[in-house]
Amino acid sequence: MFDKSVPISIPPPIVLPVHAPIHRDQKSKLKKALSRTGSLDVGSKLPRPKAVVPASRGKGSKIGKVATGRSKASKAGLVFPVGRIRRMLKERMVGHRVGGNSAIYLGAVLEYLTA
Repeated sequence: MFDKSVPISIPPPIVLPVHAPIHRDQKSKLKKALSRTGSLDVGSKLPRPKAVVPASRGKGSKIGKVATGRSKASKAGLVFPVGRIRRMLKERMVGHRVGGNSAIYLGAVLEYLTA
């Protein structure tokens, strides 16, 4: 009538930590990256080095001139920042290709709508 068996104890659920422990060096690197960029999602915002253009063989040429680049916006005759628009397109269109002139076209459309 009465059950004399030992009750089965259910083990407590396993609680996994939300974040793995971080080493002190990694923590300081993450803090520096956060202070530099404001977010870890965007990536590092370090300035890119200027491209070195190979010198031609003409008179008075200097080897290894630093290229003075024109922005894509100035080449297209736009005020809107084409490079920034392209970067944002690439960030939001993950897994899709972004055409070479799509940022110029979108910048021109945005400039036309705001004018």
